[in-house]
Amino acid sequence: MEDGSKQALVWVNTAALHAGVHRREDLDWWRRQNNNQVRRQQQKENVTALLETTERFLHILEKSGRRVLVVFVAEHGRGIRGSRLQPPELRETPTPELVLVPLAFRLVDGPRNLDGSPHRPQVVTESVSYLAVAHVIKRILDSPSFTPTKQILEGLPRTEFVAETYNGHLVVQFEGHYWVLACSETPFGRRCLTRAIDYRPSSLSPPWTK
Repeated sequence: MEDGSKQALVWVNTAALHAGVHRREDLDWWRRQNNNQVRRQQQKENVTALLETTERFLHILEKSGRRVLVVFVAEHGRGIRGSRLQPPELRETPTPELVLVPLAFRLVDGPRNLDGSPHRPQVVTESVSYLAVAHVIKRILDSPSFTPTKQILEGLPRTEFVAETYNGHLVVQFEGHYWVLACSETPFGRRCLTRAIDYRPSSLSPPWTK
């Protein structure tokens, strides 16, 4: 922001919500990890701190006078509450609770309404993934004066739910159900369950809202 370049691309990776994150002075944090209520409270505090840091970062961008497109993409969920397939903190099977994550675009110093207020957020409810992210970025960059419209979010490529981990656990969505196929490497090669499991997610809401 300060080198005078007309254009810049900045990539930031943070582990602020990763399992094991704790205050530097809290040397006994690991002793309390077996307490699910404590884990939820710590995660709530970490989320609050991350959001406050993000707000300060966006404020710095606003003061720079640049028009900036900020993209927020989460890698995966933490599994702090667990599921019907695996206990808390275990992420061997990529269930919807772990894979369906927040995605957001923020236009800094972008267009505003006639009264000076910013445009209301536009929400995409369809099943999308990284392919849709690429389309949105290209459409915004190609739009006149960096001005987005509702058409930018129309006709985005849909992505059906398919998730697989390094150990061969596969989860797909078909006809409203999530199906789990577990595979593993054996001395005789990869072996998979001959019958998929019909998995019903318990909840897809953040644990601190409960």
